[in-house]
Parts: sequence; C-alpha cells; structure tokens
Amino acid sequence: MKHLVACALILALSACQAVLEDQVLPDAEVTRGQEEISIDFKPLTYEVARAANASPFARSVIRPGTGQAAGPVREAALLHNTPPPERGPVSYRLGAGDTLALTRLADPARSPASVQENFGSSGTLPDLNGISRPVPDALIVRTAKIAADGNLFFAEAGRVALAGKSVEEARNILSNTLVRNGIDPRFDLSITEFASQHVLFTASSAGGADAGPATGGSAVIPITDIPLSLRQLLVTSGTPIASDKIQVAVLVRGGNSYRMSFDYIFRANTPDYYLTAGDRVSVKSYDYTEPKGYLVGAIASPVAFGISPERRETLADILFVQGGAFETKSARQSEIYVLRGTNPVTAMHLDAKNPARVRIAAELELRPNDVVFVSEKPIYSLGKTIAALLPVDKATNALGN
Repeated sequence: MKHLVACALILALSACQAVLEDQVLPDAEVTRGQEEISIDFKPLTYEVARAANASPFARSVIRPGTGQAAGPVREAALLHNTPPPERGPVSYRLGAGDTLALTRLADPARSPASVQENFGSSGTLPDLNGISRPVPDALIVRTAKIAADGNLFFAEAGRVALAGKSVEEARNILSNTLVRNGIDPRFDLSITEFASQHVLFTASSAGGADAGPATGGSAVIPITDIPLSLRQLLVTSGTPIASDKIQVAVLVRGGNSYRMSFDYIFRANTPDYYLTAGDRVSVKSYDYTEPKGYLVGAIASPVAFGISPERRETLADILFVQGGAFETKSARQSEIYVLRGTNPVTAMHLDAKNPARVRIAAELELRPNDVVFVSEKPIYSLGKTIAALLPVDKATNALGN
C-alpha cells in the first residue's frame, strides 16, 4: 500500500514544475512587466549561414570618464562622421602680437657713420686682388610687434594699422608710406613670430590624460602663413595612431561641432580640412570591450566565451569546447540554436544528429552577444525529476513504518 501511495505522489508531483525550482513568487507577479520577445526560427543552412556572416561585426567601446558619460557605447556611433564643409586654405591675417621684420636697402648718403666706416666714403672697396669694386648697399633690418590696438610702428613709416591685413596688403601699405616719406621703397616684409592666432589642441584617452599632447593633455598650436590641415596637425603633434582603438577627432568651430574618426581622416580620398584661428580640436581614444558570446543549456556549466574580430570563431568552435554540446551526454544534438538579435530574435536551428551538418556549423561565424542554446534530452529531464522526487519515496516509507 505504501508503494502505491509513493507512486501516486511521484506521478502527481512529476507534473508540477515547482519540484525542480527554488521557491518563487506566483507566476502572475514574476512575469508582469517582462519583455515580450518574438522568435523567428530558421533552419541553419549554408545559405542562412552566408547571410548571417554578411552582418557587421558590431563591437562596443569604453567611453572615457566617470558618471553618466562613462560606460560602453556602440562602435557604429563613434564611426559616424560629420565633417565640416569643404573649403580651401584661408590666407593669414595679421593680428595683435605678431612680430614683423622690415628689411630695406640703406641709402649710402644717409647711412649711419658705422656704415661709412665699414665700406669707406669713396663708394668703392678693393677686393683681394687689389681691384676696386662697387660697395654693396647696406641692409637695415627693423622688427616691431603689432600692438593690442592693431597698429605697428616702424621708424621709416611711423604708426600703421596692419591688424586684419594680409602680408601682401601690409607690403602695399608700407610701400606707399615709404614713398610718401621719400624713402627707397625697395624692401621686404616678413613675419618672424606668429602669436595672434592659434588652435587649441587637446588629446585624451580612456586611461586618462598624460603629460604631453601626443598621448594626453593640451597644447596651443600657432596658425602661420603656411596652411595647417587637421591631418597635418595630428601627424606633426605626434599623436599615435593605434589599430586596436577607435580614435576620434572633434573640431569645434563657430559654435558647431564636427566629429571624424581617424580612419576617415587618413583615407586617401578624404579632403584636407584646413584649420583657422579659434578652432578647437580634441582627440579621444576609446578602448574596445572584449566581444563575448554565451553558451547555455544542456552543458557542463554556462560559459561566456570571447569572440575575436580577427579569428571570427564559428559555431563549431564553441560546440567542441570542453564541456560543450558534443561532450555532454545530456545535450540534445538535434536541438542546437544560435540566438541573435533583439526583437525579434532569430533562432538558427542546427540538427547535428547527422555529423555532415557540423560542416554547416563551421561556416557560421559568431557575433558579439550571440547566445548558443543546447536543449536537453528528455530522458535526462525525467531523471532530474525522479531524482528530485526520491526523498518523497523515503518519506512514505518512513510513514508506512
């Protein structure tokens, strides 16, 4: 009689899922608010594998910083380029702080005594062979800095307003002034120090700022009469170009922000983006997170495995790992699924009872966040149920005694 009671209890409890799970709240409370996810089942064929392999290998990167701005971000978001409008180099305009040099020919009749002493008063000078040669005209070099009011002072020309002028325009102004003052207008005007215009360059990385602008920190880069492009700035600043990171340059100009990845900036067909005074350029480096996939179901233990973007592990690689589907006796090799996507989730089904289909598994490249699910053989599920109910049989024996 006691064995009949035990069998009845076992049959009754075998239909109850609670004997296999820990104590939980009622189902209505547990499932309330859970995401409803639809699943699209597809047999894993060569055609399905090829189509799946054509999907991008989407990776995430770590955004530097702390707080709300920190954390992983999708690679595609950083590789979306928003370059500034294309335009040619802008002519340099003089400004306060620039230093100019005026070099002109001196009139021997009006030269200082030192010039007369050096070259003599006869206008000739004997060479090494004793032959008299004409004395070369002396050069007078004067330097001056453009003041905060935009004016520059040379003794020969007086005070002239040069701020905002190009070098060629400044030459014309000085030439006219020298002529009016009765001075030989043959001269040369050059900029010896560029100080009025600059670009603020900042570099940072996911690991934090270092001492120099090449690896982290800030620098003021002067704008000169030689046009400076964004590409040239990155090269001349010594900014390292890393293949294992995503590097992005952000150009802020006139209240607008333009974002470009290094991959885009250094392409052969990318135009030169020339920098102008007041531009701010910041460079950020983002480290990649390790891409992972997940193996769950009837295996020795759940596994989070790495996926290399270079090696591109396949489904077969994961099925043959230690403790995987082909090593675990309870694994149902006819029910292997690769779950990919969000909503709907695509479930690619592989029936590996036929070993020839393992070749298809070797064709399917895995992608970050793929879930490989292996179903359990029914006999093992029943075995777990019976094992969970064995204490009930012992209890009935005790009651019968």
